[in-house]
Amino acid sequence: MYLSLKKDQGRLQRPIFLYDADCGVCTRTVHWLKDRGAGIAIEFTPYQMQLDLLRRVNLTEEECLDAAWVIEPNGSKVRLYRGAAAINYGFRKTTLPSSLGWRLLGRLYPLPGIRQAEDLGYAWFAKNRRRFSREGEVCSVEM
Repeated sequence: MYLSLKKDQGRLQRPIFLYDADCGVCTRTVHWLKDRGAGIAIEFTPYQMQLDLLRRVNLTEEECLDAAWVIEPNGSKVRLYRGAAAINYGFRKTTLPSSLGWRLLGRLYPLPGIRQAEDLGYAWFAKNRRRFSREGEVCSVEM
């Protein structure tokens, strides 16, 4: 989905990956992607610190609680990636040689059947992510 930004709102310099900082699974995923070099191409930031940006691209806090998002700049417009699409975007931006399989997986996501299966899997996992948090981690998502 592409959205236009108003001229007075400025342009994004690089893609932004929004995640829930109160979720241990989300935070671990971000660290995992960064450890594999995705932080070179993507700015990772908790959605809780980007409330103005959320308004600019018509995202709500509730939508950010439900899924990870990538906001990709394209001139005066942005493209939004949600859930599995956002995670696969991160996979495609990994840079380490050992991450080749993840980059390939990210490139397969748009294929019919794979996209639908990953979207269903992501939706189930996101809904149940609290179960996957490690002991001592905080996850504000209600079960």
